Amino acid sequence: MEEGEGSPDGWPPAAGGPSLPELAAPLIGRSEAIEALKSSFAQHRLVSIVGPGGMGKTSLAIAVARELTAGMSDGVHFVDLARHASAGAMAQQLAVTLGLEASPGDALPALLAMLRGMQTLIVLDGCEVAIDAAAELVEAIIEASPQSSLLTTGREALNAADEWVHPIEPLACPPEAALPLWLLSGYPALQLFTKVAGASDPAFRLSAEQALAAGAICRRLDGNPLAITLAASHVQSLGLDGVAAQIDRAVLDWCASSPAPGQADPPSRHQSLEAVLDWSFHLLSADERRVFCSLATFRANFDLDAAVAVAGGARAEAASLVLDLLSKSLLTMQNIGGEVCYRFLDTTRSYAERALTHLPAAEIAACRLRHADCLIRLLQASERQWDLMVLSAWRRRYGAWADDVRAALSWAYAEGGNIDAGVRLTLAAMPMADQTNLIVDYLQHARRALTEVQAMNPRRPELEMRLYTAPIIRQMGEALSQAQVLDMLTKASDLGRDVGTVQAQLGGLLALWSRAFQTGGYRESVQRTLQMQDLADAHGDPVADITAMRTRAQNRHFLGDHTGAKALALRICALRDLKLPLAYMPSPVSMAVSMRIVLARIHWLEGHAEQAWEVANEGLRLAEDDHPMGVCQTLALTHIPLAIWCGRREEGERAVEALAQMARRYAHAYWGQWADVLGLILRGDEAQMPEHMRQDLLSADHVLLRDHLVTMQAGELAHDSLERVNLGEVGWCAPEALRMEAERLGLAGGERGLLQARSLLERSLRLARSQGALAWELRTAMSALRLEQGVGDVAAAMRQLAAVRARFIEGLDTRDLRETDRLLGY
Repeated sequence: MEEGEGSPDGWPPAAGGPSLPELAAPLIGRSEAIEALKSSFAQHRLVSIVGPGGMGKTSLAIAVARELTAGMSDGVHFVDLARHASAGAMAQQLAVTLGLEASPGDALPALLAMLRGMQTLIVLDGCEVAIDAAAELVEAIIEASPQSSLLTTGREALNAADEWVHPIEPLACPPEAALPLWLLSGYPALQLFTKVAGASDPAFRLSAEQALAAGAICRRLDGNPLAITLAASHVQSLGLDGVAAQIDRAVLDWCASSPAPGQADPPSRHQSLEAVLDWSFHLLSADERRVFCSLATFRANFDLDAAVAVAGGARAEAASLVLDLLSKSLLTMQNIGGEVCYRFLDTTRSYAERALTHLPAAEIAACRLRHADCLIRLLQASERQWDLMVLSAWRRRYGAWADDVRAALSWAYAEGGNIDAGVRLTLAAMPMADQTNLIVDYLQHARRALTEVQAMNPRRPELEMRLYTAPIIRQMGEALSQAQVLDMLTKASDLGRDVGTVQAQLGGLLALWSRAFQTGGYRESVQRTLQMQDLADAHGDPVADITAMRTRAQNRHFLGDHTGAKALALRICALRDLKLPLAYMPSPVSMAVSMRIVLARIHWLEGHAEQAWEVANEGLRLAEDDHPMGVCQTLALTHIPLAIWCGRREEGERAVEALAQMARRYAHAYWGQWADVLGLILRGDEAQMPEHMRQDLLSADHVLLRDHLVTMQAGELAHDSLERVNLGEVGWCAPEALRMEAERLGLAGGERGLLQARSLLERSLRLARSQGALAWELRTAMSALRLEQGVGDVAAAMRQLAAVRARFIEGLDTRDLRETDRLLGY
């Protein structure tokens, strides 16, 4: 079963939120079981409710969890595992339920790290689909989170360490003997039968004779709550005697002849339930059967609007048919977070799925197309909610539909599917896939969609543009050559102009800016920013305007205009809770994170090392709550460089390891290469760099990394930085590139080399001062003193270095200041 919360825009409430579903009424006949299960947690941290289908395991687990909620400081979290066949997939779903951004790789380490300090009860429902995987997951959680407990449900025990198993018993049925009505009425099975029959027929009352007949039905159905509920729901239409006669015949016929549609004979303990499901299905009208089968396409909970959309036909008629299924107990209704939603019980869903496969092929395709269209509208609604919801809640709400989206995409691209629906759903699912990583084969579908959309006639430029653009912005695609990437982005930009909307044009420009910026083409990226600003001005569009401001801040910093960049970054950071609509294809790294990256770096350059660390750590905290790409950028562009510049090796090693883990976990080869190279630099092992790594550094993809290496005393690895400085293509590291070249010439010796070195140092000093880069000014003054020792005016160089040193008021324990103090004899 899956849980949901209220849904905006009239679309299905999402499953998997942290709250528990409301039970419609107290469970009948389960009070002793609830007390026993509650007590078991005093001695055990892993408790499993075990029993056959239809016995009410989920409802019992919810009732117990509600009783235990008050004792859990971090609450209770409910996850339906019935659709997940591996420990990895289960960990992914639990991670999203807890508000953690899941990954395309192994989510378990991050999940366990999050749970380590929590006191929570985790309810894992439907473990029978993969017993070994569920056991592996719960044992890992038990070991990693000493204060957490787990309550699981399934058709068999997990056989996990320290598991306490509670077999769920059938409801007690009255005996065959004639007993007084008041005594018969005390049996839970008969209480349930009476309650359900009375709900459909308020005039229903049991006489002593009828109670004996109803008791016989309950015994015939082995006290199975779902089977009893299905049978009792037909009392109004068939009468008690009619239900008794048909139930008896249905069970006998089913056991003797054919099972439910497409189902081999199950174990005997399931025969009564399967027979009643089959009987209930065949009592439906043709229209009710059609709707019942249509709703089998849903994996998650759904609301009435979604059910009507998938049922098809006139709205009023479809809604009436859905409610008919509810009245006949083939659907159940739940209140989750104040919102009403519907669901199949797992056993009923399995039956409905089998029944769906027996419809004519055209009818199956129509059902699945309506399901795909429903999901497309849902995911389009998710884009409208993006900037209105807390990210963790957004992930829970829409990540709950991952199973539905996966199933719909698999159908759409298979033989007999619907390519147009597949392309539209692939595009609509892109934000959800990116933010939750629960659609593990999404890239495969994205590549297929791009191939298909290019072949469409007539062309669909709005779809094609986004399919070209998004993978580049979000780094979701395979490794492509520079020519391939440029070709894709140029096409995207051209298509954006053809579409004509601000969103389409901004997406293409942002993708082109992103690629130019990542490869160190800051002059080109300036042109893209100017085009964004022109677009914003022409349309008066605030999103385009803020995007242009953000990219302008980044451009200015890397070109050396730190004052202008800082002013822009501070303006953007002052905008609270800024989230750009997904329709504009924003960068996966939030503005709050990217601007703190810029500010942390500028603080360091200005000589404020402590402020730099403070802002960098703030940015990392924001990134960890936002998107893995932001974490990678923050580690690579602030924490590791700051650690190397400051001489904080231990902090740097932690940051390198964290970056390497993130790169492996999210399959970001680009940031993995940063971790490898910067790790060697941090340890002083650059001379041991493998040849293949050196060759990779020469590629255009790593211009930005090479610019950093020149500031880390590794100028020999940044072969083109000085050339880029002289051409005006990079500015932030220009004083360092000039200084490093001066040191190289000074070490070469000779009068000519000395003069050239002095000239370069003077140029470096002027540039550092014009940029307000006190950190680079200090390094240049140190190099000038070392150059003059023994050959020039040492006293003047000492005075110059002392004057620069005097302007530092914090970060006095950094490596450069310690070396300065040594040179000055402090």
